[in-house]
Amino acid sequence: MVVFEVPAVAQEAAPGDVAAICPTCLSLVEAESSDATPSFARIVESFPDGEAGAVMAVAVGLLVESMVLNKQTIARLLEAVADTGDDPWLVLERLAASPTVQPDADLSRARTQLEQLLDR
Repeated sequence: MVVFEVPAVAQEAAPGDVAAICPTCLSLVEAESSDATPSFARIVESFPDGEAGAVMAVAVGLLVESMVLNKQTIARLLEAVADTGDDPWLVLERLAASPTVQPDADLSRARTQLEQLLDR
């Protein structure tokens, strides 16, 4: 698990003030204490670091949970990641292509559907 403090921009969407994401299934859960410097690169190398990584992790967790139910929140979080200069769409593409990432959701399909719903 990659454990991290949830930034203010993602607080409403996260399961708690501290969350953890599984590098394999991408499930997002509440955690008790965060890593001093969470290594989001354990998920995929293109995953952003720092606050952008934490926001991206919350967005990915929501995407895996239910893209349809969380689409507006996911869109807001992806925009926040993009505002930092990172490319959240590239991260989603790399997650979908990674042989080590095995979520219950089809990330490639979810990414395409999200792009269509957001008229990207």
